[in-house]
Amino acid sequence: MYNYLTHKKYYSPSQAQSTSGFKRIKAGIIGGAGYTGGELIRLLLNHPFVDISFVNSKSNAGKLISNVHTDLIGETNLTFSADLNDEIDVLLLCLGHGDAKKFLDEKGTALRKIFN
Repeated sequence: MYNYLTHKKYYSPSQAQSTSGFKRIKAGIIGGAGYTGGELIRLLLNHPFVDISFVNSKSNAGKLISNVHTDLIGETNLTFSADLNDEIDVLLLCLGHGDAKKFLDEKGTALRKIFN
């Protein structure tokens, strides 16, 4: 698909898998139960070059993501996780004000690409 406003070509997920030269990014999400986390999950599920490795939520660990974010029913079978997976390329923080620093101080991470 071609966007005539931005002059960029976009690929569907099936096209992205067959398009050579593109590496899929493995992303982890911290704080996925809130509004920001839900919107990020929705965007990344439809992104042709991103795979969601885990969505962390202490309060919802083990629950289906679609049980919390009902707009995602039928879109994913991912569940919230209490654990973190180090096999990711990028960590996305969807935490409340000031909680990102607390999280990084508590957990510490060797990742170089962290977005808040």
